[in-house]
Amino acid sequence: MTAEEATAALADDPAQLLGEAEQALIDAGGEPEASTRRRCHAHHAAVQASDVIVRPESTPTQREQARSVLRDALAWSELDRPSRVSTR
Repeated sequence: MTAEEATAALADDPAQLLGEAEQALIDAGGEPEASTRRRCHAHHAAVQASDVIVRPESTPTQREQARSVLRDALAWSELDRPSRVSTR
């Protein structure tokens, strides 16, 4: 296996993706409220967690952990969403 193949295999590993998703949530928590960086970290967490959920090689435990991360990432997104002001 070449170094490039090893890197590609690592990127496809559900455990690695789940770890990245969890770290992205931690990173989101360290950013200022309603900041672009917080939203970016939460978005990255949601994408990585979704990837774990749909991968056939993911274990049921990994999928459950990924669902939890996805819920948390979406909650961060909701917290950061600006309130709409009605003009009516």
